[in-house]
Amino acid sequence: MAKNNISISRQIFWSTTGAVLIFLMFALSLASYLYINHQKQQIANSFESVAKVIGERSLDFIASNKSELLNQDLKRLDTLATVDQIFIFKVDNITNSETIFSRFKKQPDAPSFAINFEEIKALSKTKFDGAIIEYAHPIYLQDELVGYVYLHGNITDIRTSNRNIIILLLVFVFASFILSFIVGYLLLQKVKGPFSLISDSVIDVTQKKDFTLRCGAQPFSEAQVLTNNINLLYERTDKLINKHLNNAKLLKEQNLELEHKVTSRTDALKESNSELLSTLEQLHQYQEQLVENEKMASLGDLVAGVAHEVNTPIGLGVTASTLMIDKLEGLKNEFHNKTLKPSQLDRYIEESEENLQIIIRNLDRAANLISSFKQVAVDQSIEDERDFNMKQLIDDVFLTLTPKIKNHQYDLNISCDDELVIKSKPSPITQVLINLIINSFIHGFENEINDAEISIAVRAINDRLTITYSDNGSGISLEMQDKIFEPFSTTKRGEGGSGLGMHLVYNLVTQALKGTIQLDATRNDGATFIIDFPIEILTKSE
Repeated sequence: MAKNNISISRQIFWSTTGAVLIFLMFALSLASYLYINHQKQQIANSFESVAKVIGERSLDFIASNKSELLNQDLKRLDTLATVDQIFIFKVDNITNSETIFSRFKKQPDAPSFAINFEEIKALSKTKFDGAIIEYAHPIYLQDELVGYVYLHGNITDIRTSNRNIIILLLVFVFASFILSFIVGYLLLQKVKGPFSLISDSVIDVTQKKDFTLRCGAQPFSEAQVLTNNINLLYERTDKLINKHLNNAKLLKEQNLELEHKVTSRTDALKESNSELLSTLEQLHQYQEQLVENEKMASLGDLVAGVAHEVNTPIGLGVTASTLMIDKLEGLKNEFHNKTLKPSQLDRYIEESEENLQIIIRNLDRAANLISSFKQVAVDQSIEDERDFNMKQLIDDVFLTLTPKIKNHQYDLNISCDDELVIKSKPSPITQVLINLIINSFIHGFENEINDAEISIAVRAINDRLTITYSDNGSGISLEMQDKIFEPFSTTKRGEGGSGLGMHLVYNLVTQALKGTIQLDATRNDGATFIIDFPIEILTKSE
C-alpha cells in the first residue's frame, strides 16, 4: 500500500462526524439567533403595549394636572418584570417645553441617570443596549401632543436565562456529537469487518498461489457482490492457469513428436549422404533450441518440410544407383561367363550415363535445398550482426518455404539490387519475412485467386533499409487494422491461430532491429507493410 493512500473508511467516518458537528453547530447558532430575536421582539411588543396602556391611563391625570394621583397609580405597576423606571413627561405647547410630570422607580435605590429629552423623543421603537431596554410613547389629546411615556427596563435576568439555555443546548450538541461519533465508529467497524475478511482472503490466495480458494459469504449485499466477483475472478484464473498448463503439456508432446520425426528422417538419410546427415543433425539441434524460443517456433515445420522435399531427390538418386548396381551385377555375370556382347556393354554405358545424370541432378537439388535451409536456420538462430547479401537472403527464405507454399499458384516480384550487401542482423529479418509470407497464404490467399501476387521492394538510403512487403489478397478488416500488432489478435481463433505472429514481427522490428513497422491503410485491397531500420551499407569488395 502506498504511504500517501488515505483510508476511505476513515475519510467517510471523519467526513460524516465533521458534517454532523457542523450541522449541529449551525442548527444551534440558528436556533439561538432565532430564539433571541423572537424573545427580543416579544419583549419589545410587551414594552410598547405597556407604554401605550400607561399613556392612555395618564391622559386624564395630565389633563387635570394631578401628578400625585398619577404617581400612586404608577406604583401599581411594580409587578412588571422588565420595567424598573417610568417617566411621564408633560409637553407645554405654548412654550414648547417639556417637564417631568410623574416618575416611578421599582427600586427606590435605583441609580438616577441624565435625561436627554431629544433622545427620548427619538425612541419611536424599543431600543436594546446590552441589558438596558428603553422606549418612549407619545400621549395625544384630540390629536394634540400633551406628553410622553418613557419606560426604562433591565433584562439581565432574561439574558442570564438565555445564556443558561444556550449552555444547555451546547451540552446537548456535544452529547449528540459524542453519540454520533460512537455510533459512527461502531458502524464503521461493522462495515469494515467484511472488507477486511475479503482483503485477508485475497492476500491468502496471493501468498499461497492457490486459486481454488474462495472468499466466504458476507452479511452485506454490497460486500457479497464484491465477494462473488472476486470468486469469479479466482475461478477464471484457475481455469486459465489449467488451460496454459494443458497447452504447455500438449506443446511438449507435439515437440517430442516432431523431434522423433526429425530424428527418424535423419536416420533414414545417414547412409545416403554424410553431408546431409551432418546438416540434419545441425537442423535437429537448431530445432531443439527453437522449441525453447517462441519467436523461432516456425522452424520446426520447415525442418519436416525440407526433410520431405530433400527425401524425394535422394530417393530418386538411390533408385538410380540401385538400378546401376543391378545392371552392373548382370554385366559381371555375362563377363565371367564370357557371353558379354559389345551391344550389352554399349547399352550399359548409355544407361549408366543417364542414371548418373539423374543422380547428379537430384543430389544438386538436395544440396541447394539443404544449403538454403541451412543458411535460413543459421540466420534465425544467430542474432549477431554480420555481412550478407539482401537479395540472396530473400531468395533463401522463399526456397526454404517451398515445401509449405509449392501447392499455391502465385507471382513473386522482388525489387532488390543484386549487389546490395549490408551489415545487420539476418535472424530477425528472416523471421519477419517468413511470418509475412506465411500470413499472406494463410489469410490473404485463403480463398484461392488466379492472380495471387507477392511483392517485396528493398531500398537502402543513408544507412537505413526500407522493406515494402505487399500482397493482393483479401486484405485486413478495419476492425483488425487498429489492433494488428496486439498480442492474441487473430481472425483464426479456434482454427489454430494464436494471434502472436504479427506481435512477434512488431517486437523483432522495434526491438531487435531498432526500427519501425507500419500498416499501409490507404490501399483498398491486399495488405502492405512498410519496415524501416538502420543498417550499414557495404560493397561486395568489402
